[in-house]
Amino acid sequence: MLPFKNRLTKKRDFETVFQGGRGIGVGPVFLKFKENNTDNSRFGVAVGVKFSKKAVVRNAIKRQIREILKEKVALFKKGFDVIVVPQKVKENTKFNQAKWASSLEEAAQKAELLINIKKN
Repeated sequence: MLPFKNRLTKKRDFETVFQGGRGIGVGPVFLKFKENNTDNSRFGVAVGVKFSKKAVVRNAIKRQIREILKEKVALFKKGFDVIVVPQKVKENTKFNQAKWASSLEEAAQKAELLINIKKN
């Protein structure tokens, strides 16, 4: 589970990001993000009814994406609110965690949300 300081919890925060934030999509992942002027980056997951009409499926996707975010939260720059919106893909037979993780990382890299780690 994501630490509480790294979670978007209020509806007002989600609305602020959706209305005033920038967006970028890669594969099955769409990121909506906005600077938040705090010392932490906060994350939220929004899965719409277009993804699946079944709440069980939507909630399972949310849990799995939050698990990916928990592993990658240290890679993100501080001071951003980020909402992950998964997009329905045609080959939606099963959740492929590796594919979603790489798409999420690629989208964050494209949006310049990741810390540049220098390798020696």
